Amino acid sequence: MNFGAQVTSHVFNALNYDHPFVYIYEVSLPWSVPLAPICWAIYALAVLDVTAGISRRREFRVEHPEVVPVALFLAVMTAVSLALISVSAVESRFSTLIFASASVFACHCVLRIRGMSKPRRSRIVATSTIVAVVGMLTSEWMKTLSMPS
Repeated sequence: MNFGAQVTSHVFNALNYDHPFVYIYEVSLPWSVPLAPICWAIYALAVLDVTAGISRRREFRVEHPEVVPVALFLAVMTAVSLALISVSAVESRFSTLIFASASVFACHCVLRIRGMSKPRRSRIVATSTIVAVVGMLTSEWMKTLSMPS
């Protein structure tokens, strides 16, 4: 396996929550089917919310200056966590902080959707649905892989 594929699989597996518990022996539990797409939809909504915030950063900085240190902390924490995860094969519990902050941004995105135009709202729903389906399918595919001995 080349280095890029290994780093990508480490990050994907650390962010992939298809089981609520770390140590499992039965990988095809009934709740793993809806859990993975829900988590990937949360990531998609968070990324959409953060990119919208980045595009409006000047106006946001003026309106809410108290949020800037928190946003910087979350950005640095996420970058450091992803860097650590990318070079070590860690379990998904080590990305809990990333998932928690993504959940906050996803909730903010859902709250903002109500005031958006219908075409823009449809694009956000379509994007998060596509990411959720691709994440779930990739999650299921990763379960079928075996490590070379």
